[in-house]
Amino acid sequence: MTNEAAHAREAIARQDKWHHTIEVAPGVFTPGMQDTARLLQQVSLPADLTGKRVLDIGARDGFFTFEAERRGAGEVVALDNEPPDHTGFSIAAELLGSKATYVTENVYALTPERFGSFDVVLFLGVIYHLRHPLLALDRIHDVCAPGARVLVETHMLDEGLVDDEGNFHKLTSLNPHLPGLPLVQYLPGRMLGNDFTSQWAPSRVALEGWLRGAGFEPESTWQDAFRGGATARRVDLAPTGERAVDEASAWSMDTGEVLAATKMAPRSA
Repeated sequence: MTNEAAHAREAIARQDKWHHTIEVAPGVFTPGMQDTARLLQQVSLPADLTGKRVLDIGARDGFFTFEAERRGAGEVVALDNEPPDHTGFSIAAELLGSKATYVTENVYALTPERFGSFDVVLFLGVIYHLRHPLLALDRIHDVCAPGARVLVETHMLDEGLVDDEGNFHKLTSLNPHLPGLPLVQYLPGRMLGNDFTSQWAPSRVALEGWLRGAGFEPESTWQDAFRGGATARRVDLAPTGERAVDEASAWSMDTGEVLAATKMAPRSA
């Protein structure tokens, strides 16, 4: 074993729990519980990110942060509500010589004044944990540059409807018409995998609807059993769209015209 490999193994051992599988030295991988390489193929991260500004929300141990750097991103910001030394991020970043900026923060706190704008936003394994998924997408839209892409991955309802005993069911097994409807299941308590942080399971159609309502046009979707996701492009918000009406203090029920706007978080141009 080389000195580099030995050093990497000693560093990895300092962290009890790894979520991502990251090659931190030639042939040395962190013992992540997630099949990270498979997820990388599924989310369609662009092969060339040269000069792009990337935001990795829910960065955790940093696999996707470091992968964005490897693909040439000009700047990567990793955001997570856990400090980097509470996960494997600090260890992996040091071993890989990462120059990414790590911010301990909540997705709802995203503003263009503080964070600027991004060309690519990774939102993987986060949205189904949130009490306010649409608010999160609104905040992401605020920090997206014109034409920016957002990559979303989440628990999905199509093959992952959870019953009161914790068993998964396909929507087609209940009714063949259900997969065509924008359905979302609320998952209170520890209903999904005994995880109290899991809140929602959107169907593919519902996820596309969430994205469109927040100002993103879905370009592709994918599913793998009870997980899935989408790639979407930022578009301009409609003056009578869902968000405009929701944020208005007065609006016309006949036309949807916003008559008086409530002062909300600033939107990107």
